[in-house]
Amino acid sequence: IHGGLRYLEQLNIGLVREALGERSLLLQRLAPHLVRPVSFLFPFTHHVWERAYVGTGVAAYDLLGFSLGQTRGLPGHRQLTRRGALRLAPALKRSAMTGALLYWDAEVDDARYVVTLVRTAAQYGAQAASRTQVTGFLREGERVTGVRAVDLESGAELEIRAQQVVNATGVWTDEIQEMVGGRGTINVRASKGVHLVVPRDRIHSSTGIILRTAASVLFVIPWGRHWIIGTTDTDWSLSKAHPAASASDIDYVLGQLNRFLAVPLTRDDVEGVYAGLRPLLAGESESTSKLSREHTVAHPVPGLVMIAGGKYTTYRVMARDAVDAVAHGLDGRVAPSCTDAVPLAGADGCVALWNARYSLARGSGLHVARIEHLLRRYGTLTGEVLALIAAQPSLGKPLTGADDYLRAEVVYAVLENGGVLRSRVHVVNGGDAPVTLDSVTSFLFSGLTGSADRLGDVDVLWAENDWLAEDRWQVRALRDALPDLNRAVHEHDSRGRFGVTSAGSWSSGTYLPMGAAINRRTGNCWVWQIEHNGGWHWEVGEHTTRAETSKHSDPGSTHAYLALLGPTDLEHHWHLVLKPGESFETVPVAIALSNDGFQGAVARLTNYRRAMRRPHKDHQILPVIFNDYLNTLMGNPTTDQLMPLIRAAAKVGAEYFCIDSGWYSEIGETWWDTVGLWQPSRTRFPNGLVEVLDRIRSEGMIPGLWLEPEVVGVHSPIADELPAEAFFSRDGVRVVEQDRYHLDFSHPAATKHLDEVIDFLVEDLGIGYLKMDYNINVGPGTDHGNVSAGVGMLAHNRAYLDWIDGILDRHPNLVLENCASGGMRTDYALLSRFQLQSTSDQSDFLRYPAIAAAAPTAVAPEQAGIWASPQPEWSDDEITFALSSALLCRLHLSGHIDRMSDSQQQLVADAISAYKLIRPDLATAIPFWPLGLPGWVDSWVALGMRAESATYVVVWHREPIDGTSEHTNGADRRKIALPVAHFRDKQLLPEVLYPQARDGELEWNAPRGELVMTLPDVPSARLVRLAPVR
Repeated sequence: IHGGLRYLEQLNIGLVREALGERSLLLQRLAPHLVRPVSFLFPFTHHVWERAYVGTGVAAYDLLGFSLGQTRGLPGHRQLTRRGALRLAPALKRSAMTGALLYWDAEVDDARYVVTLVRTAAQYGAQAASRTQVTGFLREGERVTGVRAVDLESGAELEIRAQQVVNATGVWTDEIQEMVGGRGTINVRASKGVHLVVPRDRIHSSTGIILRTAASVLFVIPWGRHWIIGTTDTDWSLSKAHPAASASDIDYVLGQLNRFLAVPLTRDDVEGVYAGLRPLLAGESESTSKLSREHTVAHPVPGLVMIAGGKYTTYRVMARDAVDAVAHGLDGRVAPSCTDAVPLAGADGCVALWNARYSLARGSGLHVARIEHLLRRYGTLTGEVLALIAAQPSLGKPLTGADDYLRAEVVYAVLENGGVLRSRVHVVNGGDAPVTLDSVTSFLFSGLTGSADRLGDVDVLWAENDWLAEDRWQVRALRDALPDLNRAVHEHDSRGRFGVTSAGSWSSGTYLPMGAAINRRTGNCWVWQIEHNGGWHWEVGEHTTRAETSKHSDPGSTHAYLALLGPTDLEHHWHLVLKPGESFETVPVAIALSNDGFQGAVARLTNYRRAMRRPHKDHQILPVIFNDYLNTLMGNPTTDQLMPLIRAAAKVGAEYFCIDSGWYSEIGETWWDTVGLWQPSRTRFPNGLVEVLDRIRSEGMIPGLWLEPEVVGVHSPIADELPAEAFFSRDGVRVVEQDRYHLDFSHPAATKHLDEVIDFLVEDLGIGYLKMDYNINVGPGTDHGNVSAGVGMLAHNRAYLDWIDGILDRHPNLVLENCASGGMRTDYALLSRFQLQSTSDQSDFLRYPAIAAAAPTAVAPEQAGIWASPQPEWSDDEITFALSSALLCRLHLSGHIDRMSDSQQQLVADAISAYKLIRPDLATAIPFWPLGLPGWVDSWVALGMRAESATYVVVWHREPIDGTSEHTNGADRRKIALPVAHFRDKQLLPEVLYPQARDGELEWNAPRGELVMTLPDVPSARLVRLAPVR
């Protein structure tokens, strides 16, 4: 962070003055915790003229700063004799200098600064997206109206619209200009700068050093326990994404420095090398070192502002100028920039906190040097890091392999950026012999329980996920799962573990691909998910650290570890041979952390799920879907049966109508073993399926169809048409599971066939919704191609995801529902692509509330499809009970509503109207559980959704499923008290939105933050809205 002595020498006084002004703002107001004064020694090599020449220049440099009050906190320069210079920098060669000058500038932790800047911007409403690449512009005539972009994590293609677009892409400025037809007046040259990282003890000096070179200057900057030495300034014409230091760059920097060192450095002294590119405004000069560091703003076409050039120190002025240019293109009045008066996160009060650092050290138990380190990185946010250590003292220990940093900083980095860490591991065989992998962890962490010897404070949670009984969370004390074996008297650690595994081809066929650990004493919670559409394993185990293995661990201290994996050899028949140079990447996993227990961690995971999935309009509009299957046509659709259902579905307010299984099978055939060709039945639809689809559209709904793309029935003609290699096989025999074969999507013939099917359904039949089911579990996979069955399965799983991406790339408005016998494949490998998830095949409306209430632990609420299949023979209470199950997630309507009376149909229509009223809030709401996670047999079940403007709660009251007495928290079985802690001490007016309320049902207790509900009848359910009284 500097004004630029070299620019002053070039008589660019305006740039120097501007940069010195920004240096002062950064040091004093904007980021005093991140930007610090640093001294530099300028050795003279000539006796008289150089001292006068440089001294005059630095005096002018100081004077420019003093003239604006910009050097407060920075001493003025000093002239030094050779002896004085050597006292400050004994490493310098005596014969290489005649004297020196000491002056002051500033340094910044640039990476930390960028993170803090983005965090501050987000606090003021900015939206930030990393790993997002612009691929083109949206245009209306000549005007730029937005950009096309791709999410480099998911591959999703985005369209982002804006009144004005700013191109601030640095060295890529010219490439972006070409996207608008090469129009623009800005030309940028990429200048490569190389820096070396050398241990601090290699250069004995108490100050930084600046050296003049033939082309530019060289800085030796103190950086913790290292020196950063650089830089170079040369043209770069190769890949801008991967600038690299050459051997000649390294030798050049060492050579320039060694002219002045008494003990020269060698390559062996260099611990690190990094290179970056400067975007310099192109000029006539052949040398990039002589090109301007000023910036320029241009408006090449309407709707597009371009900015280029500049330097780090003046970034704020650049941003101000760019936004000023944007403001000129907006209709309304925009207030002047105020960023010169807005401190970054952690800046306000950081000087006072620095003065209290010894007190902080005593209170936290950390050495004052650790406190100083934290204050220089987080400022007044240091208290948040210290709170993590107070709750989990093991986080106060140094990070293994990076002793300058604390473990708490890693946890805090996750928490401050949304509270979720995503992890995967890339393995490369860098040797000269094959290597066999039997398992690779996607995430491995020790210290799950916090401080030593407190395993008894922790509970571990997992969710059992049987067919028709999904999302059943269980809890067990970790010390019960891992009994104390008295490690002190044994030579080895325990071999025990608590593990959860999903085997076969259903990712959630036995358990959800999730888990959690909660510290009951501190409230700290971890919730994790494995993002894989196949087999996985996670486990928690115990291990002991010993002094000889970790110098920072107490001898014999006990820790719990967490390991998250995709397929393994032991559990899934997965083992992979990596030849030299080959690589493997594990399945991704995500871990949410919260100091607010399980519900706090799920809230963070919900936000993460929304951020990481493929964008789709369905996530915001949440249309109501009618599906003809559950308790209705059950795989036997015909024109005659569908027409009255279509009319009734439209009448009550459905927006999609999906024809489920059987639409392709002829009458007399079973729908199960004939799948695969996917052509409409002629006998079920005498006038063609098109007649039915047209009726759906004429009633104002979008037609949908059921599909099971990965299977081929043994009686389907496609079973003999596709090559044998396109099917799963083991030991050379085609795999058969319940009269079905399994396609291998890693074979092009399989995906080619299904691409033709999808394009026919969407383009020829006009289908806008596809329910993609998966009803078989084929075990470990396919060993075709002489690979292990697990390797074959993983290849298929990943190819299937690519196929789904391809469908949505071709048909971006198509809505896809993920189903596998209900919720047997509930994972965020699929749900990062699919818009909806079927949560269950459960047909008993009395058993569904436990599934519906727990579903948002596994799925973002707006993706969780909940069946509601009311029947004409039911009572009104039963109809409203069933419909209420879906009102806080995604409404999947079914049932013989065409046979209902007018009053019954009105109950259905009223439920849909209530849903449509609140669904804009549901798209961003956060789930919570007023009564805790539901038990399978509980008589009272509740689910809440906390939105920005209101909170919604659905309460179910039913007879206990197991026939036992009711589970209530009070003596009166008709009443239940629902804690809503975020509204405690606030005045509310609770309102029943569905069904019509009866007198005396609701009571709000503000001091306790409880909603008391009276529901004497069973079954009964209510949807309630809570909002503060205005």
